[in-house]
Amino acid sequence: MDALNFPKYKILFIKLSYILGVVFSLFLFAIIFYNIAEFLSLNIYDILLMSWPALVFDLGRNIGKAFVLPVDVIIRFLKPPPDKFRPKLISILIPAKNEEETIGKCIESVLENDYPWKEIIVVDDGSEDNTYFIAKRYEETKIVKVVRKDPSGFGASSINYGLLFAKGEIILRLDADTLISRDSLEWIARYFEDEKLVGAAGNLRVLNRDVNLLTKLQAYEYFISFEMGRRTQSLLRTLLIIPGATSIYRRSMLESLGLLDRALAEDFDTTLKFHKVRGRLIFAPEVLSWTEVPESWRSWIRQRIRWARGQLASLKRHGQLFFRRRFGMPGLVGAPDMVLMDMASLFAWFIWLTWVILARIPIFHLFTVLITVYFYSELLAIATSRVVSRDPEPLRILLLFPLASFFYRPIHNIVRYIGYLEEILGKRVQW
Repeated sequence: MDALNFPKYKILFIKLSYILGVVFSLFLFAIIFYNIAEFLSLNIYDILLMSWPALVFDLGRNIGKAFVLPVDVIIRFLKPPPDKFRPKLISILIPAKNEEETIGKCIESVLENDYPWKEIIVVDDGSEDNTYFIAKRYEETKIVKVVRKDPSGFGASSINYGLLFAKGEIILRLDADTLISRDSLEWIARYFEDEKLVGAAGNLRVLNRDVNLLTKLQAYEYFISFEMGRRTQSLLRTLLIIPGATSIYRRSMLESLGLLDRALAEDFDTTLKFHKVRGRLIFAPEVLSWTEVPESWRSWIRQRIRWARGQLASLKRHGQLFFRRRFGMPGLVGAPDMVLMDMASLFAWFIWLTWVILARIPIFHLFTVLITVYFYSELLAIATSRVVSRDPEPLRILLLFPLASFFYRPIHNIVRYIGYLEEILGKRVQW
């Protein structure tokens, strides 16, 4: 064996071994599950009734990722983006409103990229602080241009306005409170050597994760749920959300679709528009960025309600996407899966909870079963994430999985349920 090729075979061996390890762990879990039923004097039918939402919506998804994501890594390793790429101008559009504390760091993170073919357009959306003046200082670099517009409150209008001044064929939208890694622009250029590629999602992490418990739980969520979910969706060609904080578009396609529409979730809305013209969208894990998340529960709740409402509004607007062969996997699988796992599952949990109350299930029995399922499910998710990611979150964050399972996610489900109801009832949006 060629010594130079040994790392390749070593990586492939590790990923394939992990898949076999998952199979073995499932066998052990089934044995443990059966013994718990014996210990509680329950039959398998009863224990399945007690845990079916957790088995279907949580464990089922994590098992799927445990098999799919190592395959994703293998495919990316065997068919990486080209090392050589033609020079292409990347326009980084940064919409900003009252971001005087973060705008400077955001601009500097882009300037520190060694990629030479770049321009930065900062669009000040009527800031009432020093955002405009702080950004203006960077114009002396000859790479940054700062423009102002009347306030709108919608990021889409800022991006559309910034496009009037941008010259690049690739557009990177970057939130003003987001920092980008030093090699991200080069990775973008490499990926977009594929002429069929029209959009890509960056790999978003939490910048202020160590502020309090809430930010730590969001860091766990961004890594375990968001990153791993987008990796799976990208492989299956069902990626439905390119997050606005780090979204990449081919300019020609964006302009042909009429730019960004004013919507509650313009990133989701734009992604669905790209799918309707059969554009190829991917998740680019190497395009790593860090964004600030809400530090108070009140701000977090408002954000998540807005996300839920925007999700439902965009799905209603692009309802023709569902079950249409001409839209490919996003329509046949992606959109129905989102409705099932994100929306229908909420009502399934309420039905299950009602049954638990009416059936008077002993609390000890219920907790024993659920703790077993979630303990295995989250450990499987954590192990998978650390196997496939080259930049995993530290273990001190990942060890929060009991709180994530039994505290954070139930609250998030309630908040999303409220958001969906508000959108159905047409309640005015709070920003």
